Amino acid sequence: MTRSFKYLFYCCLFFLCLWLTCPGKVMAQEPSNLLWTIDGNIRHRFEQWNNMNARFYGSEPAMGNPNESILLQRIIAGTTVRVKDNITFSAHFQDSRAFGWSLRNSIEPDAFKKHADNIPDPYYIMNPQEEFFEIYDASIRVDGIFQLFSLTAGRQKIAFEDYRVFGPGSWGNTGRWTWDAFRLDIEKPKWSGSIWYGGTKIHDPRMTYLPFTHTEYTGGGIHFQIKPAEILRTDLFFAHKH
Repeated sequence: MTRSFKYLFYCCLFFLCLWLTCPGKVMAQEPSNLLWTIDGNIRHRFEQWNNMNARFYGSEPAMGNPNESILLQRIIAGTTVRVKDNITFSAHFQDSRAFGWSLRNSIEPDAFKKHADNIPDPYYIMNPQEEFFEIYDASIRVDGIFQLFSLTAGRQKIAFEDYRVFGPGSWGNTGRWTWDAFRLDIEKPKWSGSIWYGGTKIHDPRMTYLPFTHTEYTGGGIHFQIKPAEILRTDLFFAHKH
């Protein structure tokens, strides 16, 4: 990605964030078969680490500083388009920064390389805090298939209820688990079920990956919930990744 393109993105992102501060940014076409929203969020979090960093414990780490004062910033911005009440397109970008971090990409670009034991190549990078101009989600959802199913295809978060099963792992600044997957859902008053298959996204600050092009793990899962009463619910699930 060229530097000029990155500068253009940051300018557009700045004005988009200004727009997001004003309420009611919803555009609709009459009759109401098209609903277009521009949405996003900005998160800042300060962390103080003592005698440890993201790679090592102790007062003498092999890489980075033993005491960290980090300001984490994550910006997500994009659009959601709903067509004919049953088709939804979602596309958002994410930019994650870690100011003051001794292991940031500009200082230690190889700190989070992953590869097979004793084999330096090939490798990939899984940075927990920094990811520049990455595709947060890019998916299409179709509801009411045979008046029964919903299908979501593309980059997406997969989580259920209060995230106790297959949570998105968003405590890390880049968001650990993002799926490039196909997901099928069914929702009934007393039970619901989901099944999906795909891969988990790589978090490399230097690269922007299209959905389904570079994944860390491949796998899938099944989630089934029984809800005979409002205060009584049971989750049954199975997952596999390799």
